[in-house]
Amino acid sequence: MVAKKGKQSEIVRGVLEGMERSAIAELAGSSERTLRRRLQEPKMLAAIEDARAHLHGQLLSWLQSLALDALLDVKHVLKEGNDTARLAAAKLLLDQLANHRSVHDAARVLAAELAQLRAFERLEEQR
Repeated sequence: MVAKKGKQSEIVRGVLEGMERSAIAELAGSSERTLRRRLQEPKMLAAIEDARAHLHGQLLSWLQSLALDALLDVKHVLKEGNDTARLAAAKLLLDQLANHRSVHDAARVLAAELAQLRAFERLEEQR
């Protein structure tokens, strides 16, 4: 059996990574014309959508976990931090709640901001 040009897994990966069509075709070992045809096939479209949904689910789980960690960190700072840290944590939390339609949105943004803060703190510790 001859392998089909434009392997599905490489095409799906290239699409999800946002690669240019020429790069996807090269990765899949096919021409751009073949790639265009393959991207119209129902099986290929379903495979891309399935992979996209799987990736979305993984990212959402990661964000939820990160948001929980961030909120626990804020809770710790609110209880145990010095006055300046407690005030900063409270202000950050209230600002996020005021700027977002849902607590979920606020938690996601808060998690991202705290992750940046942690990264900055690690850089400062390495100096």
